[in-house]
Amino acid sequence: MQENPSFPWLESKGVKQSLCSSIPPDLFYRLVIYQIRAIDARGFQVGILITGHYGGLENDLRLLCEYYLRRTGSPLRLYASADWELIRFEDYSGDHAGICETSQLMALRPNLVDLERKEETSISGPWAGVSFPYSDGRMPSGELGEKIVHSQIKKLGEIQRELLDKYKPRKDWKAPSLNDTEDIWHRFERLTRKYWRTSRTLEEYRKALEEYRKDKKLPSPKFPGWDAFGE
Repeated sequence: MQENPSFPWLESKGVKQSLCSSIPPDLFYRLVIYQIRAIDARGFQVGILITGHYGGLENDLRLLCEYYLRRTGSPLRLYASADWELIRFEDYSGDHAGICETSQLMALRPNLVDLERKEETSISGPWAGVSFPYSDGRMPSGELGEKIVHSQIKKLGEIQRELLDKYKPRKDWKAPSLNDTEDIWHRFERLTRKYWRTSRTLEEYRKALEEYRKDKKLPSPKFPGWDAFGE
């Protein structure tokens, strides 16, 4: 549901407009706000949202969490993050089927990884767009994946305890009704859609990067804060 990932193999085949979304971002975010509402209605004190797809999506999710809490006054404590932001092992910070994610999968689902199945003639490279070994000789491994995943679990525990410490119950609290949730959603979309990272096509993103390199302007409109909207 994000328009701007780069697919060089499409361009090599003559595709000029590399739109890739199968669903629009507003559909995804609308589903998320109802998931938050469900967590809230069932009496949970903390909700932690994690996305394995990133590049700006995580910022949009944080914005959505902020707005839900501002509009409802819910005591629920929310935290949104990309999975790579939770890594606290050496300098690993996520990738695209690179050494970090491949190692994670080798630790969690080793039966799904076979490093012998490289493709010598693929346009995207022998390893789906990445090359092993790295220049320093590193290769993905289950042992490395265990360390990366363990650091993420440890960080999640720290976040959980911090959020629980901040939780303050509200007597007779009820999550918003269906109609109220719809109102919250439509206001959120109207106010923030132009700032969503996921609303931009690859072509728009590349153009913004060119402008940034030339003028040092931010490659996307900067969210001005809720006070700018009177929220």
